[in-house]
Amino acid sequence: MSITWPGDTAITLKVEAAFGVNPLTVAPSYTDITADLRSFTTERGRDNIADRIRTGKATVILDNRAGDYTPFNTAGANTPDVIPMVPFRISAQYDIPGAMAVGDAIGGQLDIGDVPIVTGFVEGWEPVWVDGTDMQSRVRVSDGIRLWNQFTVTGNDYGPGGIRPAIKKMLTDLGWPAAWIDGYVGLVDTQHHSPTGSALTALRRLEDTDGGELFIQADGHSMFHPTGYRDTLAVVDTFGDGANEYRYEHDPDFGFDDHQIWNTISILRRGGTTQTSSDATSIDKYGERSLRVSDTLHTSDAAALTLAADLKARYKDPQLRVDSFTFVPATDPTNLWPVALGYDISQKLTVKRVPAAGDTIDIDVFLEGISHTAGEMSWETEFTVSQYA
Repeated sequence: MSITWPGDTAITLKVEAAFGVNPLTVAPSYTDITADLRSFTTERGRDNIADRIRTGKATVILDNRAGDYTPFNTAGANTPDVIPMVPFRISAQYDIPGAMAVGDAIGGQLDIGDVPIVTGFVEGWEPVWVDGTDMQSRVRVSDGIRLWNQFTVTGNDYGPGGIRPAIKKMLTDLGWPAAWIDGYVGLVDTQHHSPTGSALTALRRLEDTDGGELFIQADGHSMFHPTGYRDTLAVVDTFGDGANEYRYEHDPDFGFDDHQIWNTISILRRGGTTQTSSDATSIDKYGERSLRVSDTLHTSDAAALTLAADLKARYKDPQLRVDSFTFVPATDPTNLWPVALGYDISQKLTVKRVPAAGDTIDIDVFLEGISHTAGEMSWETEFTVSQYA
């Protein structure tokens, strides 16, 4: 499906499935099935920083009148490979006069090839009939976090050493291709440990020990942002209702409540004693609100206490929040298509809103989640965000 907007802006979608290959093939051969695309939705990330980064998902509606996506249809073009775990990806190509790539201060004609939107594996191909005759296939896709939940670790040794090397070694031991492992080196170390059971649980324990973010990018690669990574980032764009600001489609969802106040943080590392950091002023104002994390893999109680103090500083006071906002890239194609397609989790933005009276609301936020809803001549993007580094 090619979406062409008025003027000189062209956005071309590409939907591909790698029929007949193993899920963890490093560079699978994809079949372009874009001609059958009707619509899709995607969601990646989390609703706020207090949540886990969830499995990324996509729902794709394909024209299936020819039966090419019906399981066990002997006349189908893709039989017998219409099965779960087929590698699947959605990407876009845009060629926009005057647009700037992310981080490009020059501008000019931009044609950056295929930009990944979501990359994952098919959960299922569901035959659907509309009005009794129009046959479609509803394809449900999940990213690699779902696979991590299915993988099992079997007692291999990890640590002592850095969190990222431990994550990389664990993923490699699971058969996750080394070419799919991206990330940054942090300052927190892990003690020696030999986990068994759910790989996702073992990876989450490393993530909790660091306090950073482990997730799957749009290209299907794993990414690790260690604690402190966001402190290094600068604001790249501003969404608001003023001059030279990108426009949101609907008013942002603001929040101001006690849902994310924690003023007593306790961390218990494996083999250590509970380390607690509290804020008396916050406790006097809001009552004690405790957050407890156990079984971390810190190498010392001092390291556990450092994490407790960092979390206390982040959460001890309520903040006027922006929870989410939506925008339609076609309303400002030169600027908004690169934002919709080029940004990923942790990107730093500013959101502004001018009230009828009083001070302008001006909040720096970090991108926590990305959702797209696209169909013929329509595309809306939602960003969920947080104020917390």
